[in-house]
Amino acid sequence: MKFIEQIRLLERVDQLIRLKATGNPKELASRLEVSERTVYNIMENLRDLGIDLYYCEQRRSYCYNGSFRIQFLIRAVDNREQIVGGEKKVNIFSLLQNFCSEPPHLCIM
Repeated sequence: MKFIEQIRLLERVDQLIRLKATGNPKELASRLEVSERTVYNIMENLRDLGIDLYYCEQRRSYCYNGSFRIQFLIRAVDNREQIVGGEKKVNIFSLLQNFCSEPPHLCIM
């Protein structure tokens, strides 16, 4: 998957989570045209970044526990730079280091 496709995928996942319309992991995988394993990896990566999310059986959707929104800011920066999102500082370098030498940063709001 190309880098820009990865970004669009994460933006789409964020949108569906905010709308509480992901469906179960299998449905989300079908909707995104990825494997179910990829869906689990995405959710694990988001949790690793400190995003509190859970799967709600009643809504049949992943949900944020709090207010979050994923936005990508593309720019050349020192890999140690951090973007402040709310009260958290998130360094996306470790998540996207395999995609390019100057990865984008993830801003969690």
